[in-house]
Amino acid sequence: MSLKNNIPDDYEDFGHKMERMGKKIEEAITKLDLEDLGKRIEECFLPREIDKEQTKKRVKGLIMTQKTLPINNLAKMFNMSNIETENIIYELVADGIEGVLEAGVFKYSNTPDEVISKLNDLIDKL
Repeated sequence: MSLKNNIPDDYEDFGHKMERMGKKIEEAITKLDLEDLGKRIEECFLPREIDKEQTKKRVKGLIMTQKTLPINNLAKMFNMSNIETENIIYELVADGIEGVLEAGVFKYSNTPDEVISKLNDLIDKL
């Protein structure tokens, strides 16, 4: 027997083993009710609508406790990227909120109530 003649047999055996394994995987997926697993995983990564009233409460709590607006915390609350959230800070400034953006934190000089009011207006537009 030459090596050349054994290669097709090896490939054929390998193919049969893979086919049996595939069938076992399909059976396990059915048995474990995982047919829609891809859809369920995808839903975890889809953008979600934010609960505006809940977000307003969280933002108010953040402002009252930290006296600043950390971009990364706001981004999580708004379910946005840091860049999108930074743009919201620029909108606040355009609406009259004064402050400085340093190292990802907006330090405002207006009263917390003014900042909360302006942010609530922006949240309503989201």
